[in-house]
Amino acid sequence: MKSATQKIGFTNKYYTLWFLMEKTEFGEKWGYRKNVSMDIDKVKELYPDLEIDTELKGHKPIFFDTSEKINDYNKFRFGQYKGQLISECANYSYLKWYYHECAWESRPYIQEVLEEAGYQILSSFYYLDEDGEKECRRLTDNIYSPEEWENYLKKDREELETIKSLRKASSFEFIPESNLDDAGGYYDEESGTTYFFPEVKECYYSGYRYYIPVINGKGKRIKNKKIVVTEFETNPINRTVKIKSFKVA
Repeated sequence: MKSATQKIGFTNKYYTLWFLMEKTEFGEKWGYRKNVSMDIDKVKELYPDLEIDTELKGHKPIFFDTSEKINDYNKFRFGQYKGQLISECANYSYLKWYYHECAWESRPYIQEVLEEAGYQILSSFYYLDEDGEKECRRLTDNIYSPEEWENYLKKDREELETIKSLRKASSFEFIPESNLDDAGGYYDEESGTTYFFPEVKECYYSGYRYYIPVINGKGKRIKNKKIVVTEFETNPINRTVKIKSFKVA
């Protein structure tokens, strides 16, 4: 008998374990738990009673309607407006909720409606402790109304005045931490800044993807080493520094 509370999905190179987070009147919400293996036979051996569902992709929770599915991603596939065109919806609070619950393919249609109404969608990172031992960084999207965005920019400009690395300077120093985001940037928790190196190498360890910067043509670990940045560009809105040239002190 197949389990009704866990399933096997697929993320990057790995088959993954998912669990049923909650059931609502609209359907079921499934959450990513961990990578299992690249070998499907091993997965079936470890979890013989679990269904393999190829729709479970990525690391973020996924919502599925338990009734008839709609194939058009430009329409609401579940919920209050099921079957209606996303482009015709003016319920912005609902669109914000649906954006975080729907399939990735539906997001561009929601984003277009929200941005036309003056909303801003800003990517950011948060920490997620998946197994009690490893702390991983995940990407999420914050959605701001026009008023919220104006207040965000005002607050952000005030906070940026205290962050040394984002001031205009010929060079600055920082010590990168071990945690990397999914785009290859090093996050500095103290300043809230993410540093992106000119070139990075993608690596895998125990099913987790991470990046290391390329120095002299080879990927190098630089944890706890002082980096002197000599040329860079900053983006104050999302607190990122694009490094153009640097050296290890």
